[in-house]
Amino acid sequence: MRILKEPSDLSRDHAAKWIAVEILARIGPGEGYLVLIEPDDFDRDLRLPELRYRLDRMPWEGGSRYPGYFHVMHLTNNEFGISFLIPDSVDGQLRESLEACLE
Repeated sequence: MRILKEPSDLSRDHAAKWIAVEILARIGPGEGYLVLIEPDDFDRDLRLPELRYRLDRMPWEGGSRYPGYFHVMHLTNNEFGISFLIPDSVDGQLRESLEACLE
């Protein structure tokens, strides 16, 4: 798991760099951040100060799809949201949750 607050938080050669740049451009200062999920994170609790959920139990507010990634959002309150980029290689209950969010 990588927490991204500005484009320089991710190396230029990372496959998700262009997606992260696009999403981060829409997040205002103090309004939230982007979490890049890696395959090792699929089945564990997230250790973020704003929440402690397993990804497959996260209440998603909305989502979209990019090549190779799901982009989903969780709102912690009226003013702060956490965006997630999750590789589309995910399966099981988490994948079902992500696909349901896109409907």
